[in-house]
Amino acid sequence: MASSRLQLLLVGLIVVSTTQAHFGSRPDFVKSYNYFKDRCSFVTDPEKFPTTAFGVYRYEPKFNNPTMSDLFENVDMENEYAVKRDRITIIPGKVYQAEYYALGWPVIFITPQDTLIWVDAPESAPSAVECLAAFRAIPAIGNKRIEALIYTIYHADHIWGAGPIVNDPNNNGIPPVIISHSEMLAQSYLYDTFKGFKSPRLYRMFASFVPDPPHIHDGGVHRLRLEGPYVITEPPTDLLYFKDADEIISRTIGGLELKFISVPGYTKDQIMVWVEDWKTLHGADTFYRSFPNLYTLRGEPGRDVLKWGEGTRKAASYHPEHFLVTHSWPISGAELIQETLITYADGIQYLHDQTVRYMSKGYPPDVIPAVVNLPKNLAENDMFNPDYGMEDTAIKGIFDFYVGWFSGLAEDIFPVDRFERGSKLIEIIGQTQMKIEAAKAYNDKEYEWALELATYLWRDDQDDVFAMELRTETLKRLAELQNSIVARNYLLSTVAEDWDVVNNVVKTDTSFILLHLDGAMKNLQFHVNNQLVEGVSAQLYLDLTDSVTYKLTIRNSILEYVEVDQPGTEAPTLHVKDSCDLTNTQDVFCWRFMLAGYFPFSAVPSATVSNGTPEDIVTFFGYFDFKDEAEGGYSPDDQ
Repeated sequence: MASSRLQLLLVGLIVVSTTQAHFGSRPDFVKSYNYFKDRCSFVTDPEKFPTTAFGVYRYEPKFNNPTMSDLFENVDMENEYAVKRDRITIIPGKVYQAEYYALGWPVIFITPQDTLIWVDAPESAPSAVECLAAFRAIPAIGNKRIEALIYTIYHADHIWGAGPIVNDPNNNGIPPVIISHSEMLAQSYLYDTFKGFKSPRLYRMFASFVPDPPHIHDGGVHRLRLEGPYVITEPPTDLLYFKDADEIISRTIGGLELKFISVPGYTKDQIMVWVEDWKTLHGADTFYRSFPNLYTLRGEPGRDVLKWGEGTRKAASYHPEHFLVTHSWPISGAELIQETLITYADGIQYLHDQTVRYMSKGYPPDVIPAVVNLPKNLAENDMFNPDYGMEDTAIKGIFDFYVGWFSGLAEDIFPVDRFERGSKLIEIIGQTQMKIEAAKAYNDKEYEWALELATYLWRDDQDDVFAMELRTETLKRLAELQNSIVARNYLLSTVAEDWDVVNNVVKTDTSFILLHLDGAMKNLQFHVNNQLVEGVSAQLYLDLTDSVTYKLTIRNSILEYVEVDQPGTEAPTLHVKDSCDLTNTQDVFCWRFMLAGYFPFSAVPSATVSNGTPEDIVTFFGYFDFKDEAEGGYSPDDQ
């Protein structure tokens, strides 16, 4: 009988858990998502747009070839942060952290043998030089040799500035061992391969082309310091291969034992560093002291939020007395650290679990943010202030991580594209009436809806000044309402790009000069011009005299590249170095520089070609298109 009751209970639970899996009309307890409208009391009432046909017709443009200062003259700076000064924070126990010198805050451990262990490089060589000088000015650090450099993750703000650290004269010509997860280099190369379309999003996220004001700061630094180099220059020399999630790998450096712990989630290669003798844990990016960046606007696959929370909880399990991370201030005190990390992990888990719960009910990603919000006790905790990450983008990232782009709703299998949708709405409503509705939404502070309508109008007719200026003002109002600095930056950057006062186009033809070889070859593959190669069959051997040889084949409108031992005789061969220096007039012809446009295709020297002519090389590479994102963003006319 007991067994029977248990079976009935299980069936009942299954029924309860699935009865709401049909998503249709808006549930009674879900209000319209007016997140931004509810916050508008913090913003000065903006000048209103006309809401009559006559007013729209007689609209006087605000801008005429505006400058950057013209565009941002009326942006509210109420959320401006206090100015922070560069400083070195000392944690008792021979640990030092440089704050505000760069987006990432490097850490130094002083070993018992009076050498240094450096954890995470800044994002550029100039910022690393400044950090290094500040550290060296501390008597306890002085001119001690850097014995090891640790990369906790592959991101640029952890690795790109490593050159000055590795080549510091105080190292006496002995390069430090560079330690990272075994996946680190592959993840870095993967990012670099696709940076052609990710970099513009990165520059928007950090408002790289927006002046102060309205730009405020970029998180851990006033400005993200993308000052070069733009690739990893100091690859790891000691790779940590973790057999499973529980394995701990130890290294003793300068008489100090370090224990490395794998904590995937934020990235696959993230590692923490545990100095047990000092009860000090470097937690990499497991903690931010603000809402975690569970999804990044610069564009990455959805992060494993469940593992992120587990990693933060794992950090708490070590019961450290000192806790450091790359993007926030250190915390001291075992009890405070424990409470902080457990609460942070709980908040991450809550957002994950409730998102999955509503996914199970059939809710699409654009609706779940309306019903999943942190509970009051967490939302009011300072560590969940949305200064960087945001709940709604995190929820959409969680959705994407598990099921991809498709909402699960039939109408989203074959959606009308945004241009066609806008054109059809204009046909139904009428252009003037749609402008009136967009203006009403703006005046009523329904900025999300105003932006959507204004954007439909603008993309339908980019000479429509009313639509353009309404879109501009709406983007600025939304930016003013952001706690998240990266969302604010992205919106303001879009304003500048819309008006063509900046050029945020990172051309693949130039960026691929810096890529690792496989990344360059993949970018060649990605840039076949399908309109030119339909029905074309062509082959070329690319003999890189300082590297390897590839056989390139165009067929079925794709490029295949295969590494071979030596060139064949059935197709033309281009003999050329892969690594060249434009400043050296004696250097040989470089294929990457040709594709980047540094000199014309017609400049191919005949001495570099066998089994063919320079014209064969020009013809083959003419099948590729390196024109990427256009100024002002994508338009259906960009073909």
